[in-house]
Amino acid sequence: LSRFGRTVAEQALDGVAARMAAPRAPGLDATLAGHAVGRGGADEARMTPSERKAAKAERRAERAMAEIARAIVADTDPADPFGDSVAGLEAQESVDRDGALAGTAFTLTTATDGAGGSLAFWGRAAVSGFDGREGSFALDGRAVTLMLGADRAQGRWLAGLALLSSSGEGAYRDTDPRPHDADRAMSQACASLEAAPLCRDAVREGDGTTEATLTAVVPYAAVQASENMRLWAALGRGTGEVTLRPATGGTLAADTDWSMAAAGLRGEIAPYGPVSLAVTSDALWTRTGSERTDGLAASESDTTRLRLGIEAGWTVALDGGGTLSPRLELGLRHDGGDAETGLGVEAGGGVAWRDPGSGLSLGIDARRLLAHESDGLGGWGMSVDLEWDPRPETKRGWSARLSRSHGGAATGGVAALLDPSAFPDAEDGGDSAWRAEAAHGRALANGMVGGPYARASGTLGAKGELRTGYRIGPDADHAEDATLDLWAEPGTAEGGGAVGAGLEWRW
Repeated sequence: LSRFGRTVAEQALDGVAARMAAPRAPGLDATLAGHAVGRGGADEARMTPSERKAAKAERRAERAMAEIARAIVADTDPADPFGDSVAGLEAQESVDRDGALAGTAFTLTTATDGAGGSLAFWGRAAVSGFDGREGSFALDGRAVTLMLGADRAQGRWLAGLALLSSSGEGAYRDTDPRPHDADRAMSQACASLEAAPLCRDAVREGDGTTEATLTAVVPYAAVQASENMRLWAALGRGTGEVTLRPATGGTLAADTDWSMAAAGLRGEIAPYGPVSLAVTSDALWTRTGSERTDGLAASESDTTRLRLGIEAGWTVALDGGGTLSPRLELGLRHDGGDAETGLGVEAGGGVAWRDPGSGLSLGIDARRLLAHESDGLGGWGMSVDLEWDPRPETKRGWSARLSRSHGGAATGGVAALLDPSAFPDAEDGGDSAWRAEAAHGRALANGMVGGPYARASGTLGAKGELRTGYRIGPDADHAEDATLDLWAEPGTAEGGGAVGAGLEWRW
């Protein structure tokens, strides 16, 4: 319960932080499973070609983050998080559903009213994994949270309210190899029976699965204290239910309650020459409890988290017109309470190289938990993105892209850097995913471009996917446009192929 409550609180704060940093341009801004649906109303129509290219790069990064999130979700079988059995159809459907939720969000912002304020209605989905150890018990699981909210910004102030609906599932296991008294008694009873072989697969009392639900309300507020400093705070209160299903049989359930409080700041530091600096810090407290019921004792657990992060970035002009943009991130954290505790140091960074003459661009990003007093936290993430587009101002002609990621999320700034759920387990290192795509566009009537493309993607150790298709869309990004995609996927020995069509319309 402590880890589930902490994970939901972190998901809620991610949503609140995104609202505080979001632009207030009127219009619809949405992504569906990581794919852009709308982008900031009519402002994009007034972008320069370089600004539109930056917006395209941002959307590609969002889709890449969504794919990483889906890979993290798929790494855990909801029916068997410890991997002791073969995943069934129901488990796969759950993974697919949660994978589609990752990277889904929307914001609908109204125009400024007569009082100088604007309203925004928003929603987003979040999927996070968690694990831990208590003595000889290991636990694993994930939480899926749907958020709907509304806020108003006027002058220096922003205030809003978010509604959360969360569900979690996982498992726990006793890893102590020494037999328990119950195991000895069961073994003795089995030994006295003629059907002793039937008892060989007897389960231990320390194993089982868990499910939890939570419905909560989270009010939040922020104020621009100065030109370069923003302060914010959020509270949360909710109720739910926890269900335990021991491997020995039966079901135990209890009502739960959840509370949280958080506050933080983000400030832009005066640039030091070409280097831009920013500092972010926050404090989080959560409490999750359960009532006493028949078979379950009452429980109450607290967790705390203190974070401090610094971001630095700069751009260097190269001979020949290219640019090199390094960035560095450093995060310090302290975890306390009834889960993983101790001090931790995390670092991240990356470099982006662009050569307009050749059309090549290369991005390398990496993050790593350098040290933590708790052995239960660890891991790293890395991604490489190579793109060739000799004419970025148009969709005509040839273009190609190759990307590779390993481990947890490799990008996302200090906010993502300080999120422990973004790190895979230190022992398995996480998934290694790759993707390659080549496309060619030809000019059509009315400013449209059409052409074939081929895409291959997959994870190491698993069979990849191949897709070929034909896309028709506008030659330049606009606030309002539509793209038609006709595609086919060849069959394999394990299953048949597929054909389909997709229409994406932004308004």
